[in-house]
Amino acid sequence: MFLIKSNLGFALTLCLMSPLASAESDAIPTLPDQINVPEEYLAIAKQAKERVMDSPAMKARVSEVMQEVNSDQWQARKNEFLSLLRADAGLDAGDPENPDPKATGSRALLFVSSSIPEITLRNYARDLEKVGGVMVMRGMIGGLKKTQPTMEFMAKVLRKNPTCEGPKCAMRGLDVVIDPIQFRNHNITKVPALVVEQNFDFQSYCEKGAATPGMQLPVVYGDSSLQSLLKRLTTMTGGAPAESILAKLENPNAQ
Repeated sequence: MFLIKSNLGFALTLCLMSPLASAESDAIPTLPDQINVPEEYLAIAKQAKERVMDSPAMKARVSEVMQEVNSDQWQARKNEFLSLLRADAGLDAGDPENPDPKATGSRALLFVSSSIPEITLRNYARDLEKVGGVMVMRGMIGGLKKTQPTMEFMAKVLRKNPTCEGPKCAMRGLDVVIDPIQFRNHNITKVPALVVEQNFDFQSYCEKGAATPGMQLPVVYGDSSLQSLLKRLTTMTGGAPAESILAKLENPNAQ
């Protein structure tokens, strides 16, 4: 797991395992963006997408890309890129002798983008911190060549006092993940979206590459509070892991 550390006082986790980690802005629509789209337009777009994805040429291309992503050569290029990024931005590969206690276990993964209002993201950050949750973004704002826009944007979201400025501002202890693979594996089509994963081990996921997705986990969408999203998950088939996280959010002092 690689942590981007800067004088902004927080960390971003990069999991760069595919060419999908491109510019984040406008990549994933927020829920309100979808409200006024006619159903027939969505149906036509879906049919067009399915025709393209089912074509022999596309299947061959996908197979070719996945072989490249899983190759030793690609992993070597990824590690080289991360090494350069460490040198430029100050990265820490983590301490294997002192693993992060939040690395495994059931985690709330909230999929977001920079198009969501800052106040909404700040509220999510406050509640995710209470339950050890994770914010997941599809890509870097402005593309992979630029880290500063993403750092500055998330600094605004994670500052406990929104009026504070400078490197000494208190920040929320929240993991922010740049990971297009999670978007793909959970079929996230709009944000905000919430998933709860059991036995979550993101460090292993980043180091070993993307595994084939297993059983599809339930996903809830909508600009609701984290508490409301968790409650909706608990009523869905496969949503039982959300119960303990909801209890922790509602009763933070409970043992």
